Amino acid sequence: MFAIHRPLGLRCFRDTISRSYLPRTRLYTILSSSTRLNRSKKVPSLGSGVPGLSQEGLAAERFLSHLESTYDALTLSHPTLWLCVAAIAFSGLNHPEAVPWIYQHAVQKENMDQRLMARKMKDALFKASVLFGIPKALNGMAALQEVLPPELQDEKPLRKNPTSPANLAALHKAGQAFFSQLYGEITPTEQPFLVDSYPDLGGPFYMTTIIYGYVYSFTDYLDAAETSLCIVAALIASGSPKRQYDNHVAGALRNKASRSELEAVQQVVSAVVHRCTSARKAPIERY
Repeated sequence: MFAIHRPLGLRCFRDTISRSYLPRTRLYTILSSSTRLNRSKKVPSLGSGVPGLSQEGLAAERFLSHLESTYDALTLSHPTLWLCVAAIAFSGLNHPEAVPWIYQHAVQKENMDQRLMARKMKDALFKASVLFGIPKALNGMAALQEVLPPELQDEKPLRKNPTSPANLAALHKAGQAFFSQLYGEITPTEQPFLVDSYPDLGGPFYMTTIIYGYVYSFTDYLDAAETSLCIVAALIASGSPKRQYDNHVAGALRNKASRSELEAVQQVVSAVVHRCTSARKAPIERY
């Protein structure tokens, strides 16, 4: 049985990450006074069809249950989000082979919509690709795609084609609205900072229309709060510097995520980081 850990303090959380992952990582704990709450449709076993991973590996069923209980102990909001967060963390740490097992864990639940869950996980990885790179996100998506039955594999984009002038204008407007909501009162200084750093990246087309419009503002499967929490998860997994981390934590709160949800995301990513880095040094613990 797993003990539910108490909320991590600033030094405890930062030291845990620095010992097991990147010494230069600077993370700041979201302190909360959240109350702890107590909270089958089967798919075929993935068996040996997933190269390099057995169910006793990194994504062992008991470890995934531990992540679920850790998340649920802190918040009951967005109850399936921890699955997306775990997929982001494993993919960001170069272990995409764990993603199919996360999906299998999800769809074993009663009344779980398999198509919806697959789309949520893929869209979470797509949004995380902006933070830790397309190759890592793509490998996680591809690993999941390999185990989806044909009827659950999307053949067309879920987002509207952005090439028409009308769609580009709509995306730019949506991107600006999402950016302004996330950055709040620092929007007037943050956008010029991005443009000044490199106009091709921070300019209105790429950053506003594509990143914040096409990628982030699409909320059919992950709402604004979930999107922000996925961004925070990707930043933690990739060892983001303080400026970006602080901005997106504040942005998540503006997007109506709670402090307890932010702490739950930190706990899940921290557990995955610890498990992956420990596995590089010693045999994987059998859960």
